[in-house]
Amino acid sequence: MIYVWDNSGEPVDTLRWDEQPRPIDDALVAAVVEQETKYLDATAAAQRRRSLEEDPRPATAPVFDRLLLGPDGEVWVRRFDDPRAEASEWLVFGEDGELGARVRTPHEREIRAVGRDRVYTVELDEYDVEYVQAYPLRR
Repeated sequence: MIYVWDNSGEPVDTLRWDEQPRPIDDALVAAVVEQETKYLDATAAAQRRRSLEEDPRPATAPVFDRLLLGPDGEVWVRRFDDPRAEASEWLVFGEDGELGARVRTPHEREIRAVGRDRVYTVELDEYDVEYVQAYPLRR
């Protein structure tokens, strides 16, 4: 559940969907470690690995890990997924707080911004150079 407030700090809506948090197991931790250390040098990777593996962990994973605001008041919520999954799922809530759409994207295409007729991603080419890519959005 996500609470939405207006600019004055007053609650205006609640975004809800049916989903139970899943337990954090060693396989999930290993996948996160791999993802978060692949671009670090050896020293930084060892420190990050140690932190992720040794720090106390909660019993369950988060239900979502990103929020974006659309140009028409919609809220895009990315469900937390195992980094080994082939795709991510975004839940799109309208201004009325109702779930209006589900959008699946490959993991390597992380949505960074939403326009009226496009979503914008940051992607890596074969040389690991980042670039912005726009994809059409049908509403």
